[in-house]
Amino acid sequence: MSYNLNTQLQTQTIYLSSARAKSRDPFNFQFNSLIQIPSSTKILISVEEFVITNFFDNIVAPKNKIIFDKAGQIITVEIPTGLYNVKQFVSECNTQLLGSGITCVYQSNYFKMTFVSTSLISLTYTDIPQILGVARNIDNEYIYPVNASTPVFTIWMPNSIDMSGSPYIFLKCNDILVSNLNSYGDVNNTLCRIPVNVNSGYKIFYRPTETTKYLVNNSAFTSLSFYLEDVFNNPIIPQNDFQMLLKISYIYPSDEKNIMMGTLLHHINTIMPDEETQIDDDGELN
Repeated sequence: MSYNLNTQLQTQTIYLSSARAKSRDPFNFQFNSLIQIPSSTKILISVEEFVITNFFDNIVAPKNKIIFDKAGQIITVEIPTGLYNVKQFVSECNTQLLGSGITCVYQSNYFKMTFVSTSLISLTYTDIPQILGVARNIDNEYIYPVNASTPVFTIWMPNSIDMSGSPYIFLKCNDILVSNLNSYGDVNNTLCRIPVNVNSGYKIFYRPTETTKYLVNNSAFTSLSFYLEDVFNNPIIPQNDFQMLLKISYIYPSDEKNIMMGTLLHHINTIMPDEETQIDDDGELN
């Protein structure tokens, strides 16, 4: 929706750096100068720019478990939080599986993971199905268990691996009421979705060609809190700082009657004038 900037009030820009935040979980910014919204006006807030280094973990605790059933014995593997490539993941997985009789092997010709065991096993659940390559059914649910073939006792994961991590970052704010929807139709507080469109270690420069402006009913701001999430709803606490530019514009509500409500001029304009006395052709008063 487009809005008409119909006031004489100057647009404000707020330059935020996470290095200056009062806290980092969430990123809370305290303002020494009160942001006051004049009466009879509302404000529009938009994210004009966001800059952050692409260095995000593709495995984040507590969503880091792989659970096997080996001949009735439940074996749980927890991969520590980190940014892994395939070689590092296989090495860490085998370290966690040491002594279990299960070995993780990457099949580079097929871009798939396999798990070789000394006895019959199945993968009963994992928090990282996209990394392991778990398949989905017609209802878009992950298919468990993933059973080993016999007699070699090897789990061949049905899909190829995906170590790329989250393709988007979601910037969220609890202090601003917005009506955005997610894939489930739930209303959430996402201000913008930032694409992760550079290689790891490079800067992400988010500057949308068309910004989304949010009409805010708050009368004043003394602070704002932001937090980041990935597409898997994992919280992101970046190791490097980010920079953000917010824009605040002031508008009058679209209904002019509401602008003047409560003023003397509005009251005068609502008084019905007396009907004029007229004399008809016969000389009688009407």
